[in-house]
Amino acid sequence: MKNIIKHIIATSKKKKIKAKEVFHNFIEMTYQMNLTMGYEIKYNELKEEHSEFARLMIIAIKESPFTDILGAVLMNVTKFEPSDLVKSSQVNILDNVLTKAVNFDKKKLVKPAALLKLSALKKANNREKTDVKTYKNNACGTGSFVLVNVAGFMRSEAQQMDIYLNDTDEKLLKVAVVQLQLNELIHNQNQAKIINITAVSGNRKNLICHSNINSITQPFVKKSLEEADKSSKFKELTNVVGMIQQQFKAAA
Repeated sequence: MKNIIKHIIATSKKKKIKAKEVFHNFIEMTYQMNLTMGYEIKYNELKEEHSEFARLMIIAIKESPFTDILGAVLMNVTKFEPSDLVKSSQVNILDNVLTKAVNFDKKKLVKPAALLKLSALKKANNREKTDVKTYKNNACGTGSFVLVNVAGFMRSEAQQMDIYLNDTDEKLLKVAVVQLQLNELIHNQNQAKIINITAVSGNRKNLICHSNINSITQPFVKKSLEEADKSSKFKELTNVVGMIQQQFKAAA
């Protein structure tokens, strides 16, 4: 995490923009890449710096799975406005403690003996639903609580987790989404578990993440999908025209 903070501060000095802006630019670039394999042209000047940010993030997530790394980074690289403090920093300080309590790095959740016995009893009586878990958070901030819950899900017998997130601050919500996406990419590589993320900022019309990518309303994502669809249709049309031309040549 320290290396990520150092990199953001160094980029801030190099590009002469605020560290908070660098951070959120990196998050937006990562968010767009995760969904479209590319990002807006205006971010090209940060291409090299973002590549290093991504590399450092992968290392950090490997070392500390399902931990609110980016929330801690944001706390260190910038000073929050009062509204942000209420929404994020106070929650994140508590949540980071909870995240560490999960002890995910040791490959096994530590549970009190009483809880283990209760769990075994439930299984014996076939009263425990283990197929699908649902998690909802209407003020998720950078995603500390959801990361803790996903860590627990990864240790459970459940095969699917449906996550519903909402926050009035779209930038913080994207931080949460990016952390979930990267953790799933790294720690669920074989897709043994299904994680469905639905993230809405403010209202239902501003959908920034969904298991059906075509439902996402973010302008860049929508535009990229439309262009990809047009390109695909153009290739199909070109192939058809080519086949017709070949048939005419053969007939001649």
